[in-house]
Amino acid sequence: MPEKNNPVENTEFKAESIKNVEAHSSHEVVDDTTDSTSEKDRHSVEDITKKIEAHAVSGKEMSSRNTETEQTHHPVMVNKQLKDMSYSRAMTRVRKHLPAPSRALSKIVHSPLLDKPSELASKTVARPSSMLGGGLFAMIGTALLLWTVNKHGYEYNYLAVAVLFLGGAIAGLAAEGTIRLLKRRTK
Repeated sequence: MPEKNNPVENTEFKAESIKNVEAHSSHEVVDDTTDSTSEKDRHSVEDITKKIEAHAVSGKEMSSRNTETEQTHHPVMVNKQLKDMSYSRAMTRVRKHLPAPSRALSKIVHSPLLDKPSELASKTVARPSSMLGGGLFAMIGTALLLWTVNKHGYEYNYLAVAVLFLGGAIAGLAAEGTIRLLKRRTK
C-alpha cells in the first residue's frame, strides 16, 4: 500500500484502482450463483474506492503544492569571494574589447595594489565639490593676481595657485556640508 505522504504514488494507485473497478463493473453477470459473489465484489470494490478517495490527493492540492515549492526562493548569500569573482570576470570581459595598450594599462590601474588606495581616496579627499571649488578659486584668484601683478609691477608668485586651490577646495567641502545639513533638517 502506498505511503500517505507521497502524493504521486497516491494518484497512481488511485488511477490503477479506478481502472480495475471499471473493468470489474463492465462484466455482466450471467449466472445466479455468481450474483452473490459479484455483490461481494461490488461491496469490496466500493470499500476500496472509498479508502482510495480518503487517502488520495486532489489535482488542485497537487498544483498548489507544486506552485508553493516553485515560488519559494532561497536567498543567495553574497560574500566577498563571490563579489571578487564577479569583478574579475567583468574586468576580463571588458578587457577583451580593449586594444592591447589600454588592456595593459587597465591591468595596472585596476590591480589591487593601486585600486584599494584609489577607492579610499576617492571617497574622502577628491570630492567633486572640493575639486569644483578649488578649480574656480584658483582660476578666478590667479586671474585677479595676474592682473594686479601686471598693473603694479610686482613679481608673480606661483605658490599662490596652490594656496588658492586649497582654499577653494576647503570652501567647496564646507558648502557641500552646509547643503547636506540643510537638506536633512528639511526632511
